[in-house]
Amino acid sequence: MALNTPFEPRYGAGALQGTTAVASRVAIGYGNRSLVATNPSAITQYLRVGFSDVVAVVNTDFPVPPYSQVVIGKNADMTHVSVISPDGAGFLHLMPGEGE
Repeated sequence: MALNTPFEPRYGAGALQGTTAVASRVAIGYGNRSLVATNPSAITQYLRVGFSDVVAVVNTDFPVPPYSQVVIGKNADMTHVSVISPDGAGFLHLMPGEGE
């Protein structure tokens, strides 16, 4: 039986990233294997984790439903998150760290 490890945020590395119909990206640093994405908006946001050239795409990347919080795993070497919203302006709060 696997034990769940509580999420441990990397304080000071979080970002509040605005979203529009055009993808944008933000640096989150490297070395962490988890990312918490919080969507305080009334619209679905999409994200993709990668490197400095990463670009999120609507409907093919990871959806973050309205008013929700998700934890995803990522490669520790990945340094950027790209976000996009097909339905207008919104925000995603992104926090790298470790655990679930």
